[in-house]
Amino acid sequence: MKYIVEVNCVNKRYDSKLVLNKVSLFVSRGDFISILGPSGSGKTTLLSIISGLEKPDSGKITILGKDLSKLGSEELGKLRNRHIGFVFQNYNLIPFLSVTENIILPQVINGVDEDKAISLAINLLKRVGLEDKADSFPRQLSSGEQQRIAFCRAIINDPDIILADEPTANLDEENSKKIFNLLRSLSLRNKSVILATHDFNLARETDKIYRLVDGELVRYDV
Repeated sequence: MKYIVEVNCVNKRYDSKLVLNKVSLFVSRGDFISILGPSGSGKTTLLSIISGLEKPDSGKITILGKDLSKLGSEELGKLRNRHIGFVFQNYNLIPFLSVTENIILPQVINGVDEDKAISLAINLLKRVGLEDKADSFPRQLSSGEQQRIAFCRAIINDPDIILADEPTANLDEENSKKIFNLLRSLSLRNKSVILATHDFNLARETDKIYRLVDGELVRYDV
């Protein structure tokens, strides 16, 4: 399989606005790419379509050789949970679950032993500097802390594909570097990382840069 992610001529419109215009993107294992653009440029929409959370108006999405349009909701859910880690810009943490419970949720869905899942979660919390927040609840965390928790949850299943939507937007320089280095380490382990960001300085540290301009995705050469 040459590409782990294939986006073929995808279009997406919201009301009268064409958000994605004939967008194509091909991602191999181990690729670390960034999609650069300002707020509202369509970055989140593209990541959501790649993950199967949204459907394109036209075009084709293939993940690990599977055409998403041909998968039922259950099959799509399994594919997403086992193979795709999504770092949401708005965190999407469950308010009545503790930090640890939020992080291990994908493992619980996969039927992993709870003690093993908790051990993995604690290790991830240490890597992002939040081991002291294991028993806290989302409402007790800052936005930057919630962002790091969402990151831990996204990667706990060791997914093949990581979709990171502005994962450092609310972080200081030190913690931004921690998250970026974790993303880099994942790509070095042959995981495919797609980072959506408005920060050119962050994007230039990735292997390939694409820009979303008026709905069109274009390769950007530094």
